[in-house]
Amino acid sequence: MITDYKITIGNMIVKDFRTAPLFWACQIDLATEQNKTIEKVCKEKDINLTHLMNDLNDIVNGTRESSSDYTLWPLGWLIDMISIRIRFIEENLSVILQFLDGLSEYHKKQDQCISDFCSNFNFYAGRLVGSLQRRILSLVSFIKQISGTQGEEDCFDNSTIIAVNNTVKKMIDEFSLHKRGFFSVIDSIKKYVPPIDAYNCFKTTVDLLTEFENDLNKIVSLQDIVYTRFTALKNELIAEHL
Repeated sequence: MITDYKITIGNMIVKDFRTAPLFWACQIDLATEQNKTIEKVCKEKDINLTHLMNDLNDIVNGTRESSSDYTLWPLGWLIDMISIRIRFIEENLSVILQFLDGLSEYHKKQDQCISDFCSNFNFYAGRLVGSLQRRILSLVSFIKQISGTQGEEDCFDNSTIIAVNNTVKKMIDEFSLHKRGFFSVIDSIKKYVPPIDAYNCFKTTVDLLTEFENDLNKIVSLQDIVYTRFTALKNELIAEHL
């Protein structure tokens, strides 16, 4: 049960993504208000705090239906959700790096593996998150660009579509490369048996990595839906000008 009305909108959605449609229904802009508390947003928008908290609890407890099928969500909702989740994993990433840095500093003389894990994780994680951000920004830009040419003969340029295709493909290949390297590092970390005096801290790190991995997979799934929308728009535009 949710009792903390001082939790931010963004953290509430990260806690349970099914609550997002309720915030949208209340005309809460997740892009600009995700860092505000539920209490503050209710006060600013004259929303009944008690009613909203009851509705949120109904969703969390499963007594109220919520539109949790991402494929049916408007594009704006998907973009907001991806942005929130990327911000969340960036915050988690810094926490994981602190744990790995601490382990590396304390145990590097005893076992070089931990230092290697830290370096490799830092390398691939930073590039993977950066690739995620570039991919979604480019997809959104391309979707807007293609949408703006629908029904306008003079605006259609086949070379533009080819250029967009090539750019998106390059980004997908880049992301796949970073993703393989990243998950290879995570797999190595999970299989590693740490020194006995590092076990508890290492276990916490692995738990954080598992959560990070799950959130990353959710973002990838959302971006795949956005990519499907892009492909559909592109094919529709091409068909219009055949």
